[in-house]
Amino acid sequence: MKLPARYTGRHFLVITAFILIRHSIRAPGLFGFRHLKSINMKNTSGLLVRMAIVVLINTLAFSSQANPFLPFADTVVTKDPSIHYLRLNEINAHAARDFIARFPASTNEKWMRGTTGYTVKFSENEIITHVYYDRAGNFIKALRYYVEKSIPARFKKSLLSEFSDYTIVAGTELITAKEKSFYFHIKNRKRIKTVRIVSDILEVTADYRNAEQDLH
Repeated sequence: MKLPARYTGRHFLVITAFILIRHSIRAPGLFGFRHLKSINMKNTSGLLVRMAIVVLINTLAFSSQANPFLPFADTVVTKDPSIHYLRLNEINAHAARDFIARFPASTNEKWMRGTTGYTVKFSENEIITHVYYDRAGNFIKALRYYVEKSIPARFKKSLLSEFSDYTIVAGTELITAKEKSFYFHIKNRKRIKTVRIVSDILEVTADYRNAEQDLH
């Protein structure tokens, strides 16, 4: 089944979780466990429900205030035939000049126009960047998405010295006209946290129980 273009990986995970819960309760044999006589069907259905809940909780947690800037499928910088990318003569001149001044090394940027303004997407050294402008071409903000290995070493050092038993999952840099801030998503076996860093000051902005522990 092909999902409509508006659906992202987050929507797919939520839909999958609900399907698992529904069918594990109504028809546990649907997953093939009926043929395994040594398995207690009630326990099997319960396990599937727990697995589905883990997927749902972690998906919702990482897509809400705990993880306000975490990218999903829409951050991939590829040519999508369903999206109209702007030609050079369609790009707001004021926005184009600002973009070149801010990101002079960019070579693969793709411009799009929406109801509220312009969006630019590009990738550089495994860092995905989204830049937003209003309809007049004024800069609003930029979001830069980091995988673990592309996070600057100084931030890794600060995070691991403060949260030594955590693993860094990903990071997001938020650039506005007023300030530059970083949001890092870290986890261990029990907790999932979002840590904000501004001017080398660390602040935990969200703290959730890691539902993966329920499977152990």
